[in-house]
Amino acid sequence: MRRLQSYFSFIVFSLLLSMNLQAFELVVGDKLFVSANGVNLRTSPDISNNVAGKLFVNDLVEIIDSEEIGKYRFVAIRLIDYQDSGLNSSDTFYFSAKYLTDKKIQKPFVLSPEDKANHPYQIEALVSSIAPGARWGHASVRVVGPGYDYIFDFGRYGEMRNFDLEGDPVMRIWKDNMQKYMEYRSQYGSTTTRVVFASNSEANNNILNFYIGIAEEGGVYQNRERNYVADGATNYFAKALGDFDAVENNCTTMTTDAVEMAFANLSIHSQVQFIEGRRAEKTWEYFDLGWFKRSFMEGRLSSAVKDAKKHKIMFWPEDLTAVLKAKASSWQEIILIEDYREADGSKPAEVIYKK
Repeated sequence: MRRLQSYFSFIVFSLLLSMNLQAFELVVGDKLFVSANGVNLRTSPDISNNVAGKLFVNDLVEIIDSEEIGKYRFVAIRLIDYQDSGLNSSDTFYFSAKYLTDKKIQKPFVLSPEDKANHPYQIEALVSSIAPGARWGHASVRVVGPGYDYIFDFGRYGEMRNFDLEGDPVMRIWKDNMQKYMEYRSQYGSTTTRVVFASNSEANNNILNFYIGIAEEGGVYQNRERNYVADGATNYFAKALGDFDAVENNCTTMTTDAVEMAFANLSIHSQVQFIEGRRAEKTWEYFDLGWFKRSFMEGRLSSAVKDAKKHKIMFWPEDLTAVLKAKASSWQEIILIEDYREADGSKPAEVIYKK
């Protein structure tokens, strides 16, 4: 009987082990997502070596090398987007390949040429659609001028509360890293709409002084249990912006505020006819909510839309995209709108509007 039980246990163990083996080829240079929480990272493939840190679901890594050690395949990786703020992205780490998904981002994201000769000063709204890995969508503002290029990116990057509806005010700044920003946003399957405004030195400086000042005042965001960092960006504690709030103070409200700061004649928040929570049904689908939770979230969004209309708050990314595309021909400051649709950058941007 014991022999039969042992044989049965061995069969079960073998099946479980085979389920964890990679069914896809690992290629150096592939960018892959982590599939499990709390994966041990080591400074060498030696399993007796001390653990250096942890990886979590949806952390993004790049394969540097892989090798077989006994029954296991270990990978050497470079960190790209990861939660454990105690790690150094320039270091090489090792862990078991069974914790990788087969979702890859292989091709670089190709940006279209920019008309900086005629418009040396630009402000851009970068608005990403709802997607499986970006279930709310996202928005950031870019400020470009002679010798500088900044992206200000406010979001759920730090400690969160109340079902991720509220949290610490964390602002990422991407300096001279538009390429990495677009690769970062595209990895989640979003379409990123790039809306370019012709600006001037004064308008650009107003935005730069305001947001860089906030970053310098708050300092680098650190010593928190939850702190999502990205290759090419620095997280700052943006205390002066106030705590993150899913409706009143989020990525979209900050982006809208910045554009309105530069162009006082453009009233985006007051375009209440566009506030409706576009494609929210995809958000609920990607969250894979049960009937009760979905009904609850739909009710919360319905109330949020009513409040946002009443108080004139453009809070939903896809509603912001709709406003800017609709107003392109009548708002003379808008000179270009492009959609970047392919997550792997294999297709050029689709020009939606060009002045």
